[in-house]
Amino acid sequence: MTEKNMGPVPIEGFNPKFKPLTSFGSEIWMHAMFSEAEKTKSGEDIFELPEKMTPTMQIIQKRIDVMELPIKFTAAALVATVGLSEENPGRAVTILIDCLRKFPEGEVDTEKLSLLYPTGFYDDQTFADYIDNYLKPRKIEWAKIY
Repeated sequence: MTEKNMGPVPIEGFNPKFKPLTSFGSEIWMHAMFSEAEKTKSGEDIFELPEKMTPTMQIIQKRIDVMELPIKFTAAALVATVGLSEENPGRAVTILIDCLRKFPEGEVDTEKLSLLYPTGFYDDQTFADYIDNYLKPRKIEWAKIY
């Protein structure tokens, strides 16, 4: 993992700042990361989605299914988005957009999420700037799903 591969796909004029995960977010993030690491070691997927997904997990999965997006999330990565988004639906959709831009096809796992957000999700000002200046005016690819 090199530093130049970390963070979202660069956007001219957008210099994101990140905030550390909360204790809630960190706990979920670490659980998901360790569970996926165990899968890698054992070769068996020991991590299963909860029977009832959280609203942010449902938002991401519903967009993938209904819009037939060319991406999927491992169960652990989908759970990890709860920690990153802190159950904020707008943040969840932003995570999906960032993943589509950085990893246009294939499967997103917790390692790929950690490449996108190595220290946590965008700080509040960066998040507001991203939405107002790039997603709402549709200036970047995949903004239409916001």
